[in-house]
This record gives sequence, C-alpha cells and structure tokens, in this order.
Amino acid sequence: MGNVHVNVSLHGFKPESHNRFTGDNTAFQRTVSNIKQLSEHKLLQGLLVTPNRFAQVEEYKKICEFAIQNKASYVLMNPLSSLGRGVKSKKKAAAPYETMCKIKTATSKFNNHIQIVYIRFPNDRLPLASCEAGNIIYVLVNGDVAICAYLVFATETPNSKHDTNEFIVGNILHHTDIAERLDNYKLCDRYILGNNEECKTCHLNDACGKGCPAAVIASGKQIGAIDSEVCPIVNSKMHKN
Repeated sequence: MGNVHVNVSLHGFKPESHNRFTGDNTAFQRTVSNIKQLSEHKLLQGLLVTPNRFAQVEEYKKICEFAIQNKASYVLMNPLSSLGRGVKSKKKAAAPYETMCKIKTATSKFNNHIQIVYIRFPNDRLPLASCEAGNIIYVLVNGDVAICAYLVFATETPNSKHDTNEFIVGNILHHTDIAERLDNYKLCDRYILGNNEECKTCHLNDACGKGCPAAVIASGKQIGAIDSEVCPIVNSKMHKN
C-alpha cells in the first residue's frame, strides 16, 4: 500500500461514552478491534479524539495508553466547534472549558511516549499559530479540492459571511492542473489576517499567526477579525468584564 496510513476516531474509552457520541451502539468494540488490526499490519498512524461531555477525564488517559500500546504516532484532540456537524451538537455534546483543562493536564504526561496534539484547547499564550490552509488539503466526495476542510465547513454555518467556492481550487474529476492551482492559491494574498484594531495594536502582531480563519467565519465574522475563542488577550478582557 506504499506510504498509506490510517487515522481512526476514538471519542471515549467506554462503550457508553464512545457509542453515545457516535450514535452507534456497536461502534466502540468495532473501533477498538479495527485499531488493533491496523496496528498489527503497521497501517495505524494516529487516533483522533473529540473531547465530549459523555466521557470521563480518566478515559482520555486510557486512550493515550491504548495508542501507545498499538504504536500510534500521535493522539490528536480536537474539540467540537460551531462548524460542520458541530453547529447542532456543540451545545449538548462539547466538553466544558473546565473539563478541557483537566483533559490537557491529565494527558500531557504522555508526551514523553507519544505526541499529544491539542487543537483549540483553552489557551493563555501568545503568539497564536498560523493557518495551515493549502498545506493540508481536502478532497470532497464530488471531487472538489479545498485548501482546508474547516474553511469549507465554516462557510456552511448559518451565519457565515463567506462562500464555499472561495476555498475550492478546482475539481480532480474535471481539472488536470490541480497541483498548479493549489500552488497558486495563497490565502494571505487574498485576505488580510488580523485586520482588526485589537491585532494591529498588539505588541506581538508581527509574530502572531492570528489563529484559525475558519473559526472566525464560523463565529459570523469575516476573515480579518480576531480569533477571539483562543486569543488570551481577548479572553482576559472578557473574564474581567
């Protein structure tokens, strides 16, 4: 199979939590079995975890241990956001802020044995990371090629001010120059990230990556607005108020 490897989603380490999150009463046992088989055939790359309110903090530690046992390269934890399927499910299924902090504290010790990747967890540090659009592409079922899956999902939220086609470079079924189209697409040439007074006056403006434009779109704002969900300066002001 060449250099093909597989990521597997695992959202809890009990049937009650994982199955409730997925809506499939048989999902947990099948998923665990599949992970073991992929590991045996050296096809497993990582475990993808969505922290949720149905799983206990202890389960995330067990997921890390399970990933190590099955020789996964990483465990990537990405919470529910208000885009894609998360629009309807975030309020009832997303892990609360306090739980997210506890999950990070409980699992960070495993970084000595496996890479633990935390996506959009509670943050108190600047500068923010930069956008990876164009580096990790996404191919939709109809053949459309997106520079980022999350940008596409975000445009489908009810309050989006951007159109999906802004982030589609072409279609692999109809365009033979997809590679060239991807190379020519530069998000920073089309939009000014951090185009707001908060960022412009920040002492770390030049060093900051401005966070995730998809999150900005999902919040009902245009690219250029501040990624307030993870900006510690904005969050500190909100808590003071």
